[in-house]
Amino acid sequence: MAVMDATDRAQAWINIMRTLRTEVDLSDSSVRDAILAAVADVDDWVDDNQASYVAALPEPFKSTSTPRQKAAVLALVLHERFNTGTE
Repeated sequence: MAVMDATDRAQAWINIMRTLRTEVDLSDSSVRDAILAAVADVDDWVDDNQASYVAALPEPFKSTSTPRQKAAVLALVLHERFNTGTE
């Protein structure tokens, strides 16, 4: 799966800004710009490390799941990891 194009990255940025609006002061343009840059960097990192992630998955999930399912598991595990209240 290729990296997101500029339009998709912008939409991701908007969605992330909506999610973070209660946790981050988004009135600061440098914060907004940093989040936009982070979206691009994370998207590139995911693309660069996709093979490593897939290699770490257990069978039969690795070979029978779709790219979307693999991505959903990653996203949900990250979400749970940082929202368990154990920080």
